[in-house]
Amino acid sequence: MLALFQRPISRPTHTRENTPKWLLGRTDIRNMPARWVAKKVSRISERLSNAPGWLLASGTFATIAVIAFLDKTTGPDTSIGVFYILPIVASAWALTRPIAYAVSAICAVAWYGDSQPLYPAELDIFKFAWNMIMLGGVFASLSLLVRAARILIDEQKRLAATDALTGLPNARAFKERLELDIARSHRANVPLTLVYIDCDNFKTVNDTLGHRIGDELLVSVGSALRQAVRTTDVAARIGGDEFALLLSDCDRIAADRVIGEVRRAVDAIALHQHTVTLSIGVATGMGASLTFAKFVDQADAALYQAKNSGRNQVCYHDQPDPARIAA
Repeated sequence: MLALFQRPISRPTHTRENTPKWLLGRTDIRNMPARWVAKKVSRISERLSNAPGWLLASGTFATIAVIAFLDKTTGPDTSIGVFYILPIVASAWALTRPIAYAVSAICAVAWYGDSQPLYPAELDIFKFAWNMIMLGGVFASLSLLVRAARILIDEQKRLAATDALTGLPNARAFKERLELDIARSHRANVPLTLVYIDCDNFKTVNDTLGHRIGDELLVSVGSALRQAVRTTDVAARIGGDEFALLLSDCDRIAADRVIGEVRRAVDAIALHQHTVTLSIGVATGMGASLTFAKFVDQADAALYQAKNSGRNQVCYHDQPDPARIAA
């Protein structure tokens, strides 16, 4: 089971192994500046996303005021108005749409105001309106493009962490959440339960009823798991017919209740007169002794114990003779 988390999600056509050494070196050199920028942008965007909204909004307007002051101080011959792009991009990325558009409008007015010495003493309303429309339109378009890029990136992240068939988190997302919860258990010394689930005789369903029915079975089981667990827990599909549950702040007794809900939800599935049963392996741990590899191995061993003991039962890793709860 540990191999499921180590397996790459996809393999590109061109890998380091089948790329000529002379081309590999040149490719790495050419991509180095872009990779460096990508890492920096990723870190900055993560910090912006995690910053409190009020703090980011205050910093944005303060930045606009500083740029306007410096631009006015340096005079019309030395313009630094291009730096208004920074608060526009930051607000479009991390703040709400109304605030982002308001920042664009304020930057347009500030930039026009800083360049007033370039214009006649008497204000031309037509020119003023035209400049505001042009500057505001460009800044608003930039804000819109940044927000669109943020939406696309978030969507790609969601798709990369989601199983396409069931809509549950996939093995990669589950591994990341498991690592976070293990670290949290180390800090707070709270119990954590890992549950591995295997759909019994799934190959027989595919062979006798067809892969479409098999997919329906997986979707039904995924939906049952999602409805049975708590909002603080995670249900994921980590393999073909294998699922997993991560139960936070959950000891053995609480895990038994959740597993009971899961089994009752799955028992209610009626799929072309096929009875759906599950083999379940459970591992519970807490504190500094809990490691990722050990936790996964424990749940994995309990699952195989359940499968080798006749299926349709629950086994626990921490008993010499694992408890079996038959249907």
